[in-house]
Amino acid sequence: MNGAESLIRTLVGAGVDVCFANPGTSEMHLVQAIDGVEEMRGVLCLFEGVCTGAADGYARLTGRPAVTLLHLGPGLGNGIAIPHCRVPKCEKTIGCLVKLEQGIDFDAIDGKPVDLLFYLLVPENTIEGHLEVLRNLAERFNDQ
Repeated sequence: MNGAESLIRTLVGAGVDVCFANPGTSEMHLVQAIDGVEEMRGVLCLFEGVCTGAADGYARLTGRPAVTLLHLGPGLGNGIAIPHCRVPKCEKTIGCLVKLEQGIDFDAIDGKPVDLLFYLLVPENTIEGHLEVLRNLAERFNDQ
């Protein structure tokens, strides 16, 4: 048993039997563990907002907790972060690259301070475009 399976079995032991997930490649070990523990049902969601809304709705309707599996936060590691959001009345995607003189804590996966930020604002109704831009940015930053 690995850490991912141990986590899923602990959740099942605590009465959680459904996981609403929007995983990325870095969460595949957890996806595999969800699939391998028969008592846990995985529900794939299109984006983080769907996961959290579905988990909340599930808990309200059934009276039982659910868990969410979301892709990485905006801190990518190696001092890079991509804070992002969809904004009402925003007419086009706007990006801004900021280099800080001193790194800040940004809850990055490697625990290192972030000193390079790429802020991204996208129109509120651009869900797929938002995800595509994030994917492209993350790939480019991870290639460096």
